[in-house]
Amino acid sequence: MCDTLVALKSWTKNGAVIFGKNSDREKDEPHVIIRVPRKKHSKDEKVKCTYIEIPHKKL
Repeated sequence: MCDTLVALKSWTKNGAVIFGKNSDREKDEPHVIIRVPRKKHSKDEKVKCTYIEIPHKKL
């Protein structure tokens, strides 16, 4: 199980790119990074998480 996040420069206050990763894999196990293009959602749509659903937030 791992958590990964990225914030591109257009989304950070000082224009920095932030990439964070937390993982419990073995030290030499490879990590595959994929890019998932953004999608447009209606304001009534919900994000399906592992155990809950939350409303989309328009930024």
